[in-house]
Amino acid sequence: MEYWNGTAWSLLGKRDLTQNLKTTGNLFFDVPPDIASSDWAGKTNFWIRARLIGGDYGREKVTVITKNVLSGTEQTISRSLKVSARPRS
Repeated sequence: MEYWNGTAWSLLGKRDLTQNLKTTGNLFFDVPPDIASSDWAGKTNFWIRARLIGGDYGREKVTVITKNVLSGTEQTISRSLKVSARPRS
């Protein structure tokens, strides 16, 4: 997590109960003393952000399962919608 200090994005000290946004939970942080407002897309406000910097952005996992049968081989496709993105902290 980062916040805008008026010049650049800075790391936001936090207590994260979401495992880096992989699960539902709470994020706690103290507002930094040097946070600064800025205009972003026509709206002036104080800004914090979270970025996904690794992983596959939650795309489904597709697996091809091959097994031998009397007439040769049979292939089936297994799809998992379980999010497999693993952001780095």
